[in-house]
Amino acid sequence: MNKKSHESTINGSIVETAFNEENILNLLEMLNIGTFHGINVIKEIFHTPINKSILIEYPNDGCAGENRIMLNVKQGQPTVDQVYDAAYQNGIECQNRIIVFTGGHFLDDKFNPSADVDTVKCLVDNMNRFDLNLYLVHMVYDSTSSICDYEILAHCQAHQPGSLEPLG
Repeated sequence: MNKKSHESTINGSIVETAFNEENILNLLEMLNIGTFHGINVIKEIFHTPINKSILIEYPNDGCAGENRIMLNVKQGQPTVDQVYDAAYQNGIECQNRIIVFTGGHFLDDKFNPSADVDTVKCLVDNMNRFDLNLYLVHMVYDSTSSICDYEILAHCQAHQPGSLEPLG
């Protein structure tokens, strides 16, 4: 097996581990998005072998209809493209948008100036001032366990009407 195909297999397994139902439920509980007894994946989106999204639908407590969550997981550094996709493309009809990354440096990130934690965190923080419900989460993966640990780097804030802060 050549190095490129071996790296792709490892990366694919890390992304798939992130989409393990137990890991998703733990992440949603950690983010205080809701209490779930299971998840209903309504769509899977494969961006690249190291970047995948799923759309999850869950009941809206006390109201008619369903809520949606977009969960995007990327091996390596987070990118501005992930935020754009979550806010304006695949996650546009979602109530919550979660961007997860594993850290480290990968070939896909090498020539992408937007693959930077600080840049993406700043963008998510600023976009959340407009109630986009974006989360930026660093996933810590241990190859000896199927359970992931998470570090929340940016999350949405509940705003009172008219409480938008100036961007400056």
